[in-house]
Amino acid sequence: MLYCILITLAVVLLDQVSKLLVVRFIAEGEIVPCIDGLFHLTYINNEGAAFGILQNHRWVFMVISVIAIAAIFFYIAKEKPKSMWVKTCLAFIAGGGVGNMIDRVFRGSVVDFIDFEFVKFYVFNVADAFVTVGCAVLICYVLFVELPKEAKQKKLSASDTSQASEASETSEAEKGKEESERKDNDRDE
Repeated sequence: MLYCILITLAVVLLDQVSKLLVVRFIAEGEIVPCIDGLFHLTYINNEGAAFGILQNHRWVFMVISVIAIAAIFFYIAKEKPKSMWVKTCLAFIAGGGVGNMIDRVFRGSVVDFIDFEFVKFYVFNVADAFVTVGCAVLICYVLFVELPKEAKQKKLSASDTSQASEASETSEAEKGKEESERKDNDRDE
């Protein structure tokens, strides 16, 4: 749990420091080319969700964020996941959620500034990046590690059950054979 809290705090710190620098040194709406034709810093205030949808509904996002973050930490506390991948991904998602919630509470909107030229329609921030990476890696981990592991365990469990059943049937057959031989011996005497 401590690991997840520390990673979450690190994500929030990185997100908030990056936003503070943008607000301090870049004017709203200003575009600062970093890698011409590829990457710019573009400061905007986003009052909606991803891609600017649901503008002016910050309380909806705050309620959803609180529920999601609480659910993540409840899951971590209750289930105590052993995988560092799962813990890290969940902490990334929680940290990104907290980072954007801080903006909504104290600024009324979320500061976005990362602007890739090949994604013309979307400017995002560090918190968004951590949420996206956390979700993507968690989905890949579940699909390509956890599900195959569970399928293998089920197959082994079914195989063990089948072998135990066969052993039980063999044992029953041997008992029946022994009893039959005993009866034959009793008749011979």
